[in-house]
Amino acid sequence: MITRKVKGKPIGVIGLAGGFEFPLVTDGLVRSSNIILDKETGIVNWSEEEFVQKFKVYADSTYVPLKVRNGEFNSFKLWMIYGQIKRGDLSVIYAYLKTIKPVKNTVLRFSADNIIE
Repeated sequence: MITRKVKGKPIGVIGLAGGFEFPLVTDGLVRSSNIILDKETGIVNWSEEEFVQKFKVYADSTYVPLKVRNGEFNSFKLWMIYGQIKRGDLSVIYAYLKTIKPVKNTVLRFSADNIIE
């Protein structure tokens, strides 16, 4: 795996290539996605507006998260918190991601048990 950690924290931009594992209280593991603009495994096909909207849709006060049962896919991302970030700041983050050399890292986003694959 491409991701490296020191004392549990990502080091360098390589951490943006995803793969960090988060055990869920509903059972299973969710892994962070590759947010580098790699053609095969990243978000290269997202426009700046799609990137910004991915966060802003959760800033709507009427948004209600789906109920997740044990063993079902659950997005561990803190979209609602990040949705509060200003549009301009999200655009700057997108612009920064475009400057990073693409890193190919295929990530299995979810597995229904806590077995590391």
